[in-house]
Amino acid sequence: MQLKAKIESAIGSMMHAKQCWFHGLISREESERRLHSFGTVEGMYLVRERQNPSGSFALGLCHDRTVVHYLFDSDPQGRLSIKSGPKFDNLMLAIDHYSQREDGLLCLLKDPCNVELFEEKRRTLGRVSQSLDLPDFTKSTIQPPGRPSSRSFSTGMPDILSSGM
Repeated sequence: MQLKAKIESAIGSMMHAKQCWFHGLISREESERRLHSFGTVEGMYLVRERQNPSGSFALGLCHDRTVVHYLFDSDPQGRLSIKSGPKFDNLMLAIDHYSQREDGLLCLLKDPCNVELFEEKRRTLGRVSQSLDLPDFTKSTIQPPGRPSSRSFSTGMPDILSSGM
């Protein structure tokens, strides 16, 4: 691999961390809570880093008023793909691709679920609870009533999982 290609690959592999759709290392349940907080709008999405295996990613996508999860697997060369889907050098390229083509997803990626809205809320709640000497509720796991089920996909076909990712 030429030096220019190596540099582009290294930059591309880090750029996702600054994107509004990248929520970092959060649980599957937290990703669902965040997407549900906006009403599971068709095509809204976020990407999170998974705990196991370390360094892997999952795409949470709202479709038909539910949240579906797609796992990005990494091949030996470090290229990412949703099972039996096209391979990408980095998450930026994958998100760009799936914003233009469904290509195995249930719908196009349309609107990113902006991580900054949750980070600002956490900072604000933390400051308020400290100034009022209240418990910190920023890690609440309360879910909205009547929460639709979520589905997980590693291919284009639904696969309901009972365990978290």
